[in-house]
Amino acid sequence: MPNRTPAARSTLLFITLMLLIPTGSAASTIMSEGEFPELVPDDPAAIYIWNVPLKLVLLDFVFMIAPLLFLPVQILISVLAWLCLGYRRISRKNALEHDTRHAAYLCIRDNPGINHSTLSHMLGVNVGTLRYHLETLCETGQIVSEHDHGLLRYYANSRAASEGEKTGYTLNGTRKLILDLLGRNPGMTRKEVASALDIAGASVTWHTALLAREGTIRSEKDGRVVRYFPWRDAVSRTNRDVDATG
Repeated sequence: MPNRTPAARSTLLFITLMLLIPTGSAASTIMSEGEFPELVPDDPAAIYIWNVPLKLVLLDFVFMIAPLLFLPVQILISVLAWLCLGYRRISRKNALEHDTRHAAYLCIRDNPGINHSTLSHMLGVNVGTLRYHLETLCETGQIVSEHDHGLLRYYANSRAASEGEKTGYTLNGTRKLILDLLGRNPGMTRKEVASALDIAGASVTWHTALLAREGTIRSEKDGRVVRYFPWRDAVSRTNRDVDATG
């Protein structure tokens, strides 16, 4: 009977943590307006425990219970995933194919030295999910991190940035799609735009922020959501560009 006590305590602690994590995760996605007025605290996108990769949940649990086992468990999980599920290698060439990683990279490239918390607020991405994608970007050499007075700041790798400039037409194409969509359906929300174009919400947030800065679109609060409207001259200019390119 005494041997079962530690196991029972560990099980109870694990269940308690699982019950607490959803509330914390949901609260962490509440965003402030600040530099990006289209992000309002009244329209959070809650991320619960089942939305977070299992690897991150297990590693966080191990780090809190037994920090010394963090690295061995991380290696073990990677090996087991490779053996059981197969392994799709994420490299420099395909790391930016994921919408959230792509948006995070663009934000870091245009805001060198940005920290994790600010990046999470700007993109509207859950802290835990963003941490995973930032680790992937660091591992593939797309970005580099640097400690600065207790903060971890991120910078775009110079080589990756030069390669990203060559694919700028893709980003420009995304913004044209958003502008064209808003021209046909003014007043759409971020979620509606993401669903219509089948892209991540973080990408919509980033591209609409750039369009708003350029004066191409405007945002209006409608109750608990923010709706986007294009300026008429911007839509006309886009249509002329499309006609000219044929």
